[in-house]
Amino acid sequence: MVDEIMSQYNTTGKLPSRPEGNKAVGYDYGLLLYNLTELSSPFAQEIYERMLSLVDDTGAWVEYYEDHRPQGTRYRPWESGINLEAALYYAAKGENQS
Repeated sequence: MVDEIMSQYNTTGKLPSRPEGNKAVGYDYGLLLYNLTELSSPFAQEIYERMLSLVDDTGAWVEYYEDHRPQGTRYRPWESGINLEAALYYAAKGENQS
């Protein structure tokens, strides 16, 4: 499943959260990063950087993104918590592998 998601991401530049492929739920970046990190995927760094590039001025993520642009409710604790935890997991796992 992760390979399929990354295949679509590499082809379109978008996460396939929605069937039309132009919207991603705010925490999908974190969920994907968790999986890529666990699988030791070389794509983990790219998704980590993409996810961090979406942080707004308050350090939070939003409800969803359309073409990687914020849409919907801002400052979402659920999305922000999942993405922040995924970033910490990625950083910790990377340190343990070096």
